[in-house]
Amino acid sequence: MNVSETLIHHASDWIDWIDASGGLTNRPRVADPLQLSLSDAPADLSMISQNGRTRLWRGHQDMLHLSLNGRASAAQLAYPDAPNFALAGEVRDLYRRYNPRLFSITAGNANGHSVELYRTPMGTRFASAGGLRGNVRYEDDSPASWAILNIEVTPLVGPKLNFRAQADMQGDFVLAMDRLPALAKDVTPRHYSAKLSASALKSASGATIANPDTFVTANIQSPNDVAVFATPIDLTVSPGTVDTLTSKDQPHLVLRIP
Repeated sequence: MNVSETLIHHASDWIDWIDASGGLTNRPRVADPLQLSLSDAPADLSMISQNGRTRLWRGHQDMLHLSLNGRASAAQLAYPDAPNFALAGEVRDLYRRYNPRLFSITAGNANGHSVELYRTPMGTRFASAGGLRGNVRYEDDSPASWAILNIEVTPLVGPKLNFRAQADMQGDFVLAMDRLPALAKDVTPRHYSAKLSASALKSASGATIANPDTFVTANIQSPNDVAVFATPIDLTVSPGTVDTLTSKDQPHLVLRIP
């Protein structure tokens, strides 16, 4: 078959919007429709979003859009060396099952990027394994808005398991521990050892949106000792229960930025 002309169009790059809530072994793309608002992007950029992936197209980079006589060779079909570009903005879930966030990447190399989104308290559901809920605040009682909480659980057998959640603007969080193994009926004590860590940004307190990639490690006030701020802190978690996590003598969990 004779080919008189070959048209080649390369996407510049793509972004996968990842559901980072719950267990770190299950990280699907977010299926909800997302609203993107860009604050920094090339003028010729177009975006096509579907099934949790946004493809980035540059209209004026000639090396990405070729018209060749005859059949293209493998070398001609290969992705060309195109310049990178800055891309920044905010992403929001139209159904409000995921917290909004700012993001900033260097795109254009066709390697793909992953941007993590976290479920809102309303968008989080506890399964049979249970989990934790609560409110995170700083020592001055201001909300630790958008703080990221990570719990590492050591089961009786097998590798350690990690689960994550993000607080909303008010500091409320719901951390589901899906796939946390149940304990046999004859096992005592009825809990697993765990360690809790957090990242946050004091200047994000009360902000309507933030970029969790810029957060720093926070110390957590112990549930057992008001004098102890540490990272991580030791906990125990019981599969099949939903517990409220608080610092000692407080109705909430207290964070301190070192």
